[in-house]
Amino acid sequence: MRRVLISTLAVAGLLLAQGTPAPFGPPPPDGQPRAARFDGLKQALGLTDDQLEQLRNVRVQLREQLQPKFEQLRQLRQQLGDSIGNSAVTDAELGALVRQINQLEAEIRQTHEAADAQAVALVQGWGLGAKLAELQKAAELIPAVGQARALGLISPPDRDAQGPQAGPGPGLQMFHGMRFGRR
Repeated sequence: MRRVLISTLAVAGLLLAQGTPAPFGPPPPDGQPRAARFDGLKQALGLTDDQLEQLRNVRVQLREQLQPKFEQLRQLRQQLGDSIGNSAVTDAELGALVRQINQLEAEIRQTHEAADAQAVALVQGWGLGAKLAELQKAAELIPAVGQARALGLISPPDRDAQGPQAGPGPGLQMFHGMRFGRR
């Protein structure tokens, strides 16, 4: 019974810790990678190119810091996956692997939080803390905006005026403006 519980928790942990999916939609038309485009953020916060580069550097440093930890995590997960079906592995050994994975995931979260705090400190140091707070409030409205669009209460922004990232993507454009259900 314990082995089944530990195995279930381990598999659940593996599923929850999967990487983030790639962004949706086609690449931007100007050929730049999606990650290189931050025009909306630059406009919302009033960032200069140098400030944006500093923020990008924080993310590059984060990625470099986390790369060995992600490799270690991958190895531990592989080891756990191999051990689950092995009857020679004890519950204590499985538990130790799960604890190592949990500890490493906590370290990764802490590293992410430190990088996020560093980026926020940069923006606040530039005197843009109030604009960042406004942007955070706007982000909290995103679910409501999507729901209002779904009910036809508000229109999406003009795609041509907002650039390639605004409005429904190419796969959803055919449904834009359509109403479903009884009339």
